[in-house]
Amino acid sequence: MKAEKYPHVRTNIATPLAPVWRRRITLPLTPRAVRLEMIEAGDIHLTPLDRMLDDAQADALEQYAVMEAALCGNARAQDYAGDRVRGTRLGMAPLPDRLFQPLRWHAELKRWLTAAELNILAQFCLQQWRDERALSDAQLGIMLAPSYKNKAVAWRDRLVKVASRLVALQRSIPRSKRKWL
Repeated sequence: MKAEKYPHVRTNIATPLAPVWRRRITLPLTPRAVRLEMIEAGDIHLTPLDRMLDDAQADALEQYAVMEAALCGNARAQDYAGDRVRGTRLGMAPLPDRLFQPLRWHAELKRWLTAAELNILAQFCLQQWRDERALSDAQLGIMLAPSYKNKAVAWRDRLVKVASRLVALQRSIPRSKRKWL
C-alpha cells in the first residue's frame, strides 16, 4: 500500500443535515483564529507543528507566509484589490497601500536571515500554500537532518528554531513600526 504524502482530513462542506464530505490536505500550521478556537474548545486535534510552537512563533511563521504570498503575487489579504470600483482597473496597484510598509519591514527582516533559514522558510511556505511541489515533513527531514531517526520531527525542530529567530528579529523592529496585517 502506498503511503500518503500529506495527511488528509474529511470536512463537511454543506449543512449538518445534508453533509457533503470532501478530502482536503491539512495545513502544517493551523491559522491563528482557528487555532485559538480549537484551544478554547478543548479540541486536541492540533497539528504536530502547532503543539511544538508557542504563540509568538506561530504568529511569526504565519505572518511570514502571508508576506511571502503577497511578494509572490498571490496576495490573500481580505481586500486584495481595494474597494469595489466601477470602471477599469488600469492604473490600480495590485496590493492595497496598507501592505507596503509591512512588506518593506518583511524585506528588511529577510536580509538578516541566513541562506539555510531562508530555505527552511521557503519550504514551509510551499507546504502552507498547499503547493504541488511541496515536500512532506519526512522528505524535508531527510534533506536537512539525515542522522535523525524520526525525519519529520527533525524537520519540525529546524522550523521551530527558525521561528524563534524570526520572533527575535521581529522584536528588534521598533514597536511603533511593527504594523502587520
